[in-house]
Amino acid sequence: MFLSSDHERKESPQTGQRSSGVDSERRSPNRKIPKKPFYKRGIVIVPIILLILASIVGYILYTEYVAAESLEYEMENPERPDPGPESIDIPIEMEFYNPSRYDTPYITVVYDIYVEDEYVGEGYLDLGVVPSGETIYDEQVITVEYDDVSDPTVAALKAGNFEMILDGEVTGEVLFETIPVTREFEARFTF
Repeated sequence: MFLSSDHERKESPQTGQRSSGVDSERRSPNRKIPKKPFYKRGIVIVPIILLILASIVGYILYTEYVAAESLEYEMENPERPDPGPESIDIPIEMEFYNPSRYDTPYITVVYDIYVEDEYVGEGYLDLGVVPSGETIYDEQVITVEYDDVSDPTVAALKAGNFEMILDGEVTGEVLFETIPVTREFEARFTF
């Protein structure tokens, strides 16, 4: 049987040995491998950078969301309000505690105020960032003008026998203040 090869056998002028037509430089162990052009290396680098950035953004989103959702609040009325001739000032203490391992995003609280189921106004509280494991205290005085409410509500306020409700939302904006996270806020006080 006769085998033929597409490669032509040549005799080496230096050694006198025959070799196949395969280029001897390709077989050399000291041959330098040409570097890939930068744009071809970018095919691998760009996805790795994007994956790292996506991981960082995901972590920030997760930690801020967990902290905002776990925020606890408690309201207290430290003293019985004293009715005045034209209005009544109702002092309340608010306590916001962050039990999570992460700092909260910037937090605001917006609420409507009801006395004896009658709307009397709204309130706003700017908490800022609540650090991990810490509590923020805030004292507010809610002033109710007698001219703004009905006669039965004025009588209840002057007698010191009424219910006050704060109803609203706690809002934190996560991911560099681009995505709002909102949850219900309600506090009831009975005097």
